[in-house]
Amino acid sequence: MILNDTRDFHCGSAKVMDYLEKFDRTGVCLVNGEGTMHHNRPLSIDLMQKLRLSLQNGSETMLVNTVWDSMDMDDDMVDTLKNSYVSTREIKSWKELQKWGIDSDIHLDCSYWSEVEYKKMSYSSLRVGDIYGRPSDHLEYEHRINIHDMTWDDLVNTLRHTEFFVTGRHHEMYASCVAQCPFFVIDGNTHKNTGLIEWSGAEIPCVPDQFLKFNKLDYYIDMCRERLDEYNKLWDFMDSQPRLVV
Repeated sequence: MILNDTRDFHCGSAKVMDYLEKFDRTGVCLVNGEGTMHHNRPLSIDLMQKLRLSLQNGSETMLVNTVWDSMDMDDDMVDTLKNSYVSTREIKSWKELQKWGIDSDIHLDCSYWSEVEYKKMSYSSLRVGDIYGRPSDHLEYEHRINIHDMTWDDLVNTLRHTEFFVTGRHHEMYASCVAQCPFFVIDGNTHKNTGLIEWSGAEIPCVPDQFLKFNKLDYYIDMCRERLDEYNKLWDFMDSQPRLVV
């Protein structure tokens, strides 16, 4: 069975679930960690308890495609993860688990491997995605897009026809990478955005949400535009990664 079906959240999560479905088999409890496993959220605790129960009942247990950030660990949680297959989506989550002696693999978010057929879309020099409700109306040339209102294919193709993208949403950043559209990413409530960039070794600026100043957004964008080679480094790194197979 697969726990934490996020397909109704947005199209990026739907692509994750499409990818993971092929690993659904008898005798296996697979948890799609995605952006859930952080700061002791009630759902994250509930998923760990279910994973623990499945392990005790003799199932093979897995936590995959996951962030891991600021979770309080007890002995049961550590034991469960040590006896499960674990794959994080970026290096900062991997490092947090390493502190507890928990070995894990690192794989890109599963949405990255969805094939997207090219489709002609309107061009824009700048588009702004989901930044968690923060206002950005001062950008007179702004074209807004939102992952919650689009299909994955339309999102990727829109970004294929975008010169530069601003977002705080993890899967919007991934869509930008699929489209190979340079972006400025805002770090939100976990380290998942900065973790991907750090893992790749690319030097791409990322500003934490609490330090973001919209009157400096043009400055951030210009700083990113000066580092276009770093985006090629990121995309080459991502294309070189093995896919999750469990």
